[in-house]
Amino acid sequence: MRVAVLRAMMIGVAGMEIVWGIAFYFRPESALGALGRLVLDPVMARQYPLYIASAALAYGIAAISPRRYAGVIWICVIQRIVETVDAAIDWQAHAISSKAFVTIAALELFIALALSIALRTDRATTPSSASPDARDRGLVRMLRGFGGLELFWFLASTIFVQLGSRLLGWKLQDPYTTQ
Repeated sequence: MRVAVLRAMMIGVAGMEIVWGIAFYFRPESALGALGRLVLDPVMARQYPLYIASAALAYGIAAISPRRYAGVIWICVIQRIVETVDAAIDWQAHAISSKAFVTIAALELFIALALSIALRTDRATTPSSASPDARDRGLVRMLRGFGGLELFWFLASTIFVQLGSRLLGWKLQDPYTTQ
């Protein structure tokens, strides 16, 4: 029963992330307007859905077998806490309103708390067999490839800014590539 609830929660959050990502991709001004922010850079607004897609992928993978992928679910809990901290930083910088911050923080912390409670009440969080099957090996390969791509873009947008800017065709005076 608890596994079914945890699986339903993971699928629900993945669905929410997908809807939010679609809104950001096709209507960034509406999605950011819901947060009380203006679209500062349309390129950045279109890249945010890629981040959301990776979060939705993690939730979808964890929903396959919550017991087997309990570690992924804990990463999802940490991701929700990081989202809350990010919203707090935006609020402190007056980038979002107090109302938007409270809404974001309440939603993110509710999801993190619900997932962590569901994980803690489900004592059997270890896989039934220690040896990986073919499906697990394929999933590991896919996650490593996706993780490698995410790591590349992380480095290209934070440390090797000139490389990232050149690949995206951005000018280095762009506030997103200099801050």
